[in-house]
Amino acid sequence: MSKVEEIYDAYIWKELEKEDAVPPEVYLNALGLLLRLDVRDALDGSFEERLKLLAARLTDQANWYLEWHLDILIVWALAKVGETSRAHELLEGLKFRVSKMNKKKQHVMQKGVQLGEAVYEYAQGNYIQALELLGSDFDAIGYKIIGASDEQIDVFNEMWCQLLLKTCQPSTGAASKEVIRERIKVRDGVPFTWRLLEKSYAMEGNAEAERAGERAKKLEESSYF
Repeated sequence: MSKVEEIYDAYIWKELEKEDAVPPEVYLNALGLLLRLDVRDALDGSFEERLKLLAARLTDQANWYLEWHLDILIVWALAKVGETSRAHELLEGLKFRVSKMNKKKQHVMQKGVQLGEAVYEYAQGNYIQALELLGSDFDAIGYKIIGASDEQIDVFNEMWCQLLLKTCQPSTGAASKEVIRERIKVRDGVPFTWRLLEKSYAMEGNAEAERAGERAKKLEESSYF
């Protein structure tokens, strides 16, 4: 069992066994970890099975509309396992709730809907559509209205960086490299970010790819995530 599997099983999922467990909180933490793995192209094998088990519980509408952050993660999970009709149903429900708000709040919460639509497309591999929804100047910090902490919201920045690389068009290639460099200035010790930079350099044939890869490898040797 890997360290990440141990964290998921022993420190997140196992919480459901406690008498005072609050399932939605457990689901939120579980989804956050699984989404980060997906963004890092590491959601495979046993983690896919864990996601299927979790998603089966999340088809229950009793877990919907409790908080925006959880709803958006549920949309991703359901779409990821092929429950697209249920994911779409939840998205439509969020849109309906926004339509009932006053104009000022509608304007604010539209970002939550937009993020939900983006993760729905991302989960299905529709990267161009997901990127179009987030835009070329996306910054997750502006989406904290969904009720997520800085650490929780950061996974959407990672997702956006991946989208820039996966769709890599002339208009986004250079931008993605600069975005990743800025992220490294803030979080230098994250191996994944260096891997993104390595990939960005490699796509343009830049020799700096090797240096970025070496930095990522050193960090990976001292970190499990």
